[in-house]
Amino acid sequence: MKSTSLEDSSDSLDGIETALEVYPLGFVSKVIDAIYLSGPMLMEGAEAGGTYSSNSIILVNISDQNGTNFNFENSLKGVHHELSSLIYIRSPFVIFAWQALLPKEWEPVSSNYEALTQNKNIGPDYENGFLSRYSKTNVENDFNTYAEFAFAEPEKLRELAATYPIIAKKLSVFITAYTQFSAKYQQNFEEYFTRTGLSDVAVEPENVEMTIHLDVSSVKPKIIR
Repeated sequence: MKSTSLEDSSDSLDGIETALEVYPLGFVSKVIDAIYLSGPMLMEGAEAGGTYSSNSIILVNISDQNGTNFNFENSLKGVHHELSSLIYIRSPFVIFAWQALLPKEWEPVSSNYEALTQNKNIGPDYENGFLSRYSKTNVENDFNTYAEFAFAEPEKLRELAATYPIIAKKLSVFITAYTQFSAKYQQNFEEYFTRTGLSDVAVEPENVEMTIHLDVSSVKPKIIR
């Protein structure tokens, strides 16, 4: 990562502010401690728009792109994209359920470099539930892309879910990830998905069950007197 300056970050800051307005008060600070801005970022040698750590997200700000809408859009969608990774990795059932909705012949790419350098002329694959070319690269990126649409373009996602059954099913799992993440914010997210009409078009996947295998053979009872 290269550095950037506060003076060159006004567009990015506006994008971040707009993104944060979507979430319930206190939710983002429960998930992360900070949002950082950097200059150009390379990941395995390929240009990236952002990344995340266990308690923060990092978004790219390109100084010479100010005034072109790039920095605003990258931060607006980047907040939703990177934040959703922290929701995803903390939701075991969602990970399981999402994978069950992927095409049987689908395989993830082998590296971040491959994901970031995919042919940009390849469009989305709505029939198989992929909202963009990038979302096809791995499961987490697929989930991330749903977050971008759900919180930045809910009208577009609602239209797609009403048209393509697999998108409606993925949307249902996505909604579950956010409504079940924290009891404190469950009602807020339920209201958001209802208000945007996303709940109306979401369809709960059939036959999605999770079995937990627990080995208790080495567990010995402890008697407390």
